[in-house]
Amino acid sequence: MIYFIGKNVLKYPQLLAIVEIGKTILNMVTALTAHLRRAKIAGKSKINKVGSVAGRTLSNPNASAVQRSLAGSALAQKGTNKAAGKAMEAKASATLQNRTASTTTKQLANSITSQAIKKC
Repeated sequence: MIYFIGKNVLKYPQLLAIVEIGKTILNMVTALTAHLRRAKIAGKSKINKVGSVAGRTLSNPNASAVQRSLAGSALAQKGTNKAAGKAMEAKASATLQNRTASTTTKQLANSITSQAIKKC
């Protein structure tokens, strides 16, 4: 049997199978690349959201000292691979365990601890 693929003639069915496997791998790599691009874009929007929350917190005159401290640390880490110091990580951890902490405070604390986890 003779198989035609483009301008090439393949005389062996095994070669056709190899070409089909190559096409499948190419499709999988293309799909994975698209997924990774979407994930990277989603990660950037999350960073921007934390930065926005931190900025609003720092400009809010009613923000607590803990919120301001967490917001400053989150902004300092934004877009870098740097992690907060041990004291700030401890403060963020305590905030996340505090049942009475606001959503904004926990969001800022979560940003700090997730950056610390990436560092490990």
